[in-house]
Amino acid sequence: MYKKVFISYAKEDIEYAFEIFEFLLENKYDPWLDKKCLKVGQDWDFYIKKELRESDFIILLLSNVSIQKRGYVQREYKLALDYAQEKLNTDIYIIPILIDDCSVPEELSKYQWERFDTKGMLEKILVSLNYQREIYLNSTPNKETALNDYTEKSLKLGLDLTNNINFTCKVPLFKENKFFDSEFMNSYVDYIAYNFISEFRKFLLEDNYLTYKGKQELDNYSIEINYYINYLTPHGISILFNSYSNLGGPYPNTEIRTLNVLFYPNRQTYLTDILIIDDLEEFLKLNIKKFVKHEVLREIMISNLSYVNEKNLDFLVNTEDIEILLHNHLPHVAQIGSSFKIPFENLNFKNG
Repeated sequence: MYKKVFISYAKEDIEYAFEIFEFLLENKYDPWLDKKCLKVGQDWDFYIKKELRESDFIILLLSNVSIQKRGYVQREYKLALDYAQEKLNTDIYIIPILIDDCSVPEELSKYQWERFDTKGMLEKILVSLNYQREIYLNSTPNKETALNDYTEKSLKLGLDLTNNINFTCKVPLFKENKFFDSEFMNSYVDYIAYNFISEFRKFLLEDNYLTYKGKQELDNYSIEINYYINYLTPHGISILFNSYSNLGGPYPNTEIRTLNVLFYPNRQTYLTDILIIDDLEEFLKLNIKKFVKHEVLREIMISNLSYVNEKNLDFLVNTEDIEILLHNHLPHVAQIGSSFKIPFENLNFKNG
């Protein structure tokens, strides 16, 4: 809900439109671009008007070509302005992006615009979309909130000494809905994210670590915490959290966490809660031998199983299999191939 973004452009500026389209897809929006979405044989005039009318947001790519070009692009500008009259003055609806040094048309000048070549331009678009979508969702009755109508929020590292470190932390923010307890879910998500953040704070403050580093070196440091929702149904959710850090060591560090929650009532779920497993280590060993094809990797996985227990075993649920992730228990050399999938037909589920 509230994810449809129409991208208007002149054909000479198509490469810029493609870049925005792909970025929005990666960030869980539903962009519409004629060159990407129209099917052979469709009435293009009908579908362009339909998608423009039904979109929640409109991105206008402005250039010296597009603002002076007669034809369809001008019609899209005018239709966007007509539909904007149905919005509140405070709503973000039309987002103008300048590709070059063109003059913004007078009728669009009241909208805050951004240059395409501005650092972080795509992220700025995302911030605006998320901000307005949050407003829309907060005004939507709970019973109308769809299952996947979550938004996103950013958390801070919270250390004054680390202003020069490139830090990002994005986590899902679930809205109140009829499917599950959003407060419960958001509390768990924050707990996982702040566990990551706490470890980074501890590392950076330990033995006055930062006082030995100059500003120039800190500028090359980065910490990223992100998430991916692997599975979401009215029965439960499976989320992967990933942290990546480059803090001056010989190689970057990565760590993962997974969160699996069953609804009715909401409760965090471990693998042994949903599968009949007599001995976890033996269960993992047998499935590694069966589903990990690389011999060396297979042996490394098996040799590190003594560190695994039901509380620290990460896994993801999908529609056809369960993926076991041993990333945190393996040496760096083996982390790239640290997961394997077990098809449902090879698993013995509890309660049928």
